[in-house]
Amino acid sequence: VTANGVRLFYQQSGTGPDVVLVHAVTSNSAVWLFSGLVDALAESYRVTAYDMRGHGMSERPPTGYTSAEMVADFRAFHAALG
Repeated sequence: VTANGVRLFYQQSGTGPDVVLVHAVTSNSAVWLFSGLVDALAESYRVTAYDMRGHGMSERPPTGYTSAEMVADFRAFHAALG
């Protein structure tokens, strides 16, 4: 999905109320898959794990890595998914 002008990779699993997993700055969404957290939560929730800009399989623009820009990315990501 394109959010705040940046292509962000995400995966969803399960059904129910939404849970969004946000990884640390030095990580990517794979941490949630490898830990088993996605599978555990997906039994009761719709789980969305995404890679922040510049991480994992998301686009790597040369700028935009402040906390404020990451928040703007998340807001646009959330809006794009409805």
